[in-house]
Amino acid sequence: MPLLLFSFLAQFASTTDFHISPDGDDGNTRAAGSPGLTIQRAAETVPAGSNVIIHEGVYQKKVNVEVSGSAGAGLITFKAAQGETTVIDGTNLPFDPNSTNALFVVIDQYYIRVRGLELRNYKTAQRYLVPIWILVEGAPTHIG
Repeated sequence: MPLLLFSFLAQFASTTDFHISPDGDDGNTRAAGSPGLTIQRAAETVPAGSNVIIHEGVYQKKVNVEVSGSAGAGLITFKAAQGETTVIDGTNLPFDPNSTNALFVVIDQYYIRVRGLELRNYKTAQRYLVPIWILVEGAPTHIG
């Protein structure tokens, strides 16, 4: 039992927080006092077990998750900062009928969690085509 408890606690001890803010810069360290600018940059680079804390603001870019968490290191969590309103807004974003038309895309990635984000205003006037808020595709597991 002690070994099992240690393994459980070790998973949380290794969690790293990466901060994103509309006032940030993708050249920053993404620490609390030095936030990055784009959710996409985090979605390309953060390691397993990370929290991507997205601070209040409106982000008008699609997100394509290109990293995975793992059973050993933990989930990668994309979440709104506590008590803040974080919006991914699709206003004026292109809709390509030959592409994955979603605001938040997870294809063949694992151990991903999304919490507290507001997704809105992604639409098209093209008949019979439906924009998607969150697309999970391929053979992913442990998505929540």
